[in-house]
Amino acid sequence: MQDCGNRGDAEQLALQLKGLLRDKTMTHNQLASCYSISQGRSLAQKLRDISRDDQMSLLAFVHEFPEHFEIVGRNQLKAKLARPESKASEPPASAQEPGVAQPEPPEPMRYSELSRSLRSLLRGSGHGPLSLDELDALFGERYKTSVSAVAGMSVAEYLQRKDSLFEYDPVQQTVKLLDRGAPVAAGEVDESFVVREFMQLIESLGPVTYISTLCGKFIQRNGISVTSVISSRPLEFFKRHPDSFLVLGAGNVTLKKYESLPEVQRLMETAVPKARRNAKPGDVEEATFEVPDRITEEHVVEEFRRLILADGVDSVYISSLCGRFLQRFKKPVTAIIDGKPAEFLRRHPEIFVMTGGGNVGLREVLGADAVSVLPPPTRAKPVQDDATAALPSDSNDKDFPDTDRIFDEEVQKDVKELLEVLRCQLEKVSFLAVDCAVLGGPAGQGLHCRHGAEIVLFVRQLPFKNCSQWLPHLVETLMPVLQFQLAQLATLKIDCVKADRDRVHFDLLAEGLSIPIEVLLSPVFKSRAHLMECIRDSPPDERLYFYAAFVRERNELMTGQSADAKAVVNLMLWWVSVQPWSIASARPERWLVQLLTLRSCRKIRSDRSRLVAAVLRSFADLASLKETWEDTDTSLCLYVSQDVWKPLLGQRPLLMDPVNPFCNLLDGFDASELMKYAQPPVCWSGFSGHAAGRPGGSGCTSSQE
Repeated sequence: MQDCGNRGDAEQLALQLKGLLRDKTMTHNQLASCYSISQGRSLAQKLRDISRDDQMSLLAFVHEFPEHFEIVGRNQLKAKLARPESKASEPPASAQEPGVAQPEPPEPMRYSELSRSLRSLLRGSGHGPLSLDELDALFGERYKTSVSAVAGMSVAEYLQRKDSLFEYDPVQQTVKLLDRGAPVAAGEVDESFVVREFMQLIESLGPVTYISTLCGKFIQRNGISVTSVISSRPLEFFKRHPDSFLVLGAGNVTLKKYESLPEVQRLMETAVPKARRNAKPGDVEEATFEVPDRITEEHVVEEFRRLILADGVDSVYISSLCGRFLQRFKKPVTAIIDGKPAEFLRRHPEIFVMTGGGNVGLREVLGADAVSVLPPPTRAKPVQDDATAALPSDSNDKDFPDTDRIFDEEVQKDVKELLEVLRCQLEKVSFLAVDCAVLGGPAGQGLHCRHGAEIVLFVRQLPFKNCSQWLPHLVETLMPVLQFQLAQLATLKIDCVKADRDRVHFDLLAEGLSIPIEVLLSPVFKSRAHLMECIRDSPPDERLYFYAAFVRERNELMTGQSADAKAVVNLMLWWVSVQPWSIASARPERWLVQLLTLRSCRKIRSDRSRLVAAVLRSFADLASLKETWEDTDTSLCLYVSQDVWKPLLGQRPLLMDPVNPFCNLLDGFDASELMKYAQPPVCWSGFSGHAAGRPGGSGCTSSQE
């Protein structure tokens, strides 16, 4: 038998793995993934560290601890639950009286209940500290398990993680409840008190400490926030006291007396002042630039080319180029050129390439074969209102498809029951610590189930940030588990299971329909404010991973709409489904279609045919859209305009997500096909084609909808 070098480390690892398994059955790969997420290191590396000789496999390690693990099949494990000692004195099952119901074994303690249980034990023991052995013994006596088995880590490691609740002494190996002291009233302290408190905290935590950590510790110690005393931001407070504190950048601060320490010097070298950090090689040239007396179209071409090359990207927003031109030349582009900027750029195809979505690139960068997207068709200014401009003169509600047949209520009821079964199964079959599963998408928003559903698994103990580093791997691991487990259920038939960057896709086959299902993962955020903070701290290209966290907000927004509005949304989702999209990315997301439809329904009060015409007009005019929901009530938009991430306001087209102030739903979406299909009269062919007996005027298979 292969042996472990350090038996103590091996025992601790066994308890950690057992805590991750809990009452689940996992494959070796799933357990390794969970360990890497919770501990921030590879399980294979940990096994290598504790092995005496060669690399130890997980299976060999498990064989070393038969008291903790039970091997299920060839590649699966589950935790072996310890039996309460009282069971030893009970008669065997064969000797128990037949027909008498035996008591249910107690539910295993959850991780979320652990800190409350430990605080209860420490309060019951008086105010003095307890040794770790005493605490563990009391815990085992009361709850019939150990702290390590519940936490998945050693007692000392758990207490260090919960330093906001427990005061742990690693030298004496004792613990007591954190003494928060009596709350201090705002009138009893002043700025000098905050200076003393912060100096003491840095001395105990330092020499370098996060400002946010100091503010949190201050509240714990004094029962009052820092800002209520200093009446300013903490960063401004530190700058007011340069004799005591030294701000190092990146949210760090130290004491002035620690300035010569090596770790402080290293941070000071890397903390480049903002002015220098933002400086670019062209700034010297910019300082000497003189605006010519006469600005011509050639200046516009040269400046746009210079700006795109300076950015070093494939394409740039045209509106951004115009704004930067105005800053440099002190004159708007439209005062120099004839027509709109996009039309002007199209007159220079040898230099510029229109890449769609209000962006432009350079042919010398994109290549000689690059082709500009088609411009939106030019239309005469409508005489009547926008809602009726695209509507055929002889159109009426009879030209629309038989909605009673497409959106059959009996089918809706049966499919919703299957989706609830699926939601419950996903809570059970996942190897993750699922807190809850929420049904979203059209099916969870009061729309017809044929349009699809999202099921978001809110998982405890997932990291809140750096999603690109762990979420795709977790989704890849989750996909075969769902595929295998759901295939065992006779009531559910699934097909086409695949993993994407942040979700698992599959089709639910029910009632003759193929219903698209997406399973997404989200951490359990502490509050909406915490979620906003995590998004704000993440780079823009990682913010898409937070989409799942807003599932409840999207559900509430849609379910609160009128029945008439939902009927039009259902119809427009169906219209999108029957268009012959050339590639999947050309098809607009459901949430985008729903919001554009609601936007038109709120602006136009009319019958269904004119509402549909208004929605199609909004699709056709998407290139110039700017919608920030400023003129809507709070039932639709969950934030105020000041909360919007400012760089988004310069983007065109712009459709802000009303539940997420950091998201432009049209950013990166090529709307050229959508605008083409929304042009009259082709936009009505889908409806007339269905009325004539075809599944859709643009050729869609009935299995998709």
